[in-house]
Amino acid sequence: VITAPETPEREGYEFTGWTPEVPEVMPAEDQTFEATWNVLQYTVKFVVDGVAVYEESLDYGTVVTKPADPVKEGYTFAGWDPEFVEGTTVPVGGLTYNATWNVNYYTLTFKWNDVVYSTASVAYGSAITAPEAPEREGYEFTGWTPEVPEVMPAEDQTFEATWNVLKYTVKFVVDGV
Repeated sequence: VITAPETPEREGYEFTGWTPEVPEVMPAEDQTFEATWNVLQYTVKFVVDGVAVYEESLDYGTVVTKPADPVKEGYTFAGWDPEFVEGTTVPVGGLTYNATWNVNYYTLTFKWNDVVYSTASVAYGSAITAPEAPEREGYEFTGWTPEVPEVMPAEDQTFEATWNVLKYTVKFVVDGV
């Protein structure tokens, strides 16, 4: 009687049997049997802000190809976490890469009469605080044009002070009248 050995194990593969099939009793000649395997598949994901932008089941040991770098308004792509290394192969259990980002900073410029009154570098999405109202003799400050948004958009912004001319009354008095 021939008893096959215990099922062998091989990382990333599933044992499917012996080739040729092991007979129940020993024939009158030497026998050699080769283990046969099916490669297992594992999921590889590239995730941006919680959403898989690329997800595929790949054979164990397949070289992973990363997708094009993602784009996100107001941010610069900083890489994948864990760091993607060219030539990485699919391991047992698969892989999940998460996009990491650096927030972009944009310039706020406040002017009056085409002269820079104030500048600031502000992170995208941060609250914007306009500077104190400028003072100008004979004028009343009425605000900034265009209107200052509440949060920093994904581009530099320039605002111009707007003014109303103050009006004064001039009287000429002759003989008390």
